[in-house]
Amino acid sequence: MPESTNTGGRKPRVTDDDLLDVFRATADPVLSTAEVADAVPIKRRGTLNRLRDLEDGGRLDSKQIGGRNTVWWLLDDAGQPPTNSDAVDDGVQGTVDTSLADDHAPDADPDAAGPPVDIDSLSLDRDLTPERREELGAWLRYVRDADGGVTKSDFESWWTDDRAERSGYNAGSFWEAFAKASMKQSDKFDKPNSRTYRWRGDAVEDSGVYDPTKEFDQ
Repeated sequence: MPESTNTGGRKPRVTDDDLLDVFRATADPVLSTAEVADAVPIKRRGTLNRLRDLEDGGRLDSKQIGGRNTVWWLLDDAGQPPTNSDAVDDGVQGTVDTSLADDHAPDADPDAAGPPVDIDSLSLDRDLTPERREELGAWLRYVRDADGGVTKSDFESWWTDDRAERSGYNAGSFWEAFAKASMKQSDKFDKPNSRTYRWRGDAVEDSGVYDPTKEFDQ
């Protein structure tokens, strides 16, 4: 068995074996990222990264279905799927709920159910085409699932040439026109310091960190 890919830093609360036990404990031949994330105390994006590490280590294999959905299955010590994994190739879309999406593909989203905020309620100065709406929703979901908040630098790393082509905006312009503007306006986000935006959801901030009248600089 390969050693854990987690090296250095704080010891993770969930080990590789804990993740693999999720597969061992179910009769389902495959599991989606969301199903695994629901079984462990890790956010969906973190679960996805851990599953990819296990796949790189030869413990899991995966397959994309339904466009942006990925399912995972356990491999044995010889790197082979268990005998019931024929369902991966035969009728797998009837086995799992394909509405549970993840971002196994670089440009896919961790949750295809829609943006975590009501985009239509925002006052954006630029034309929000369907393509731009999709990219904005993907970014807001990214912020929701990020640990510790995000910065403009995080956005620039997240923004790709494909996203720029689809939206017609480079990273800096989309950040100003849509990404930052949305996080400034929506009460689903707060700004704990001058650079960081953070998902707060519906939580009530008792510490005084969140102040809707606070000036949002870059």
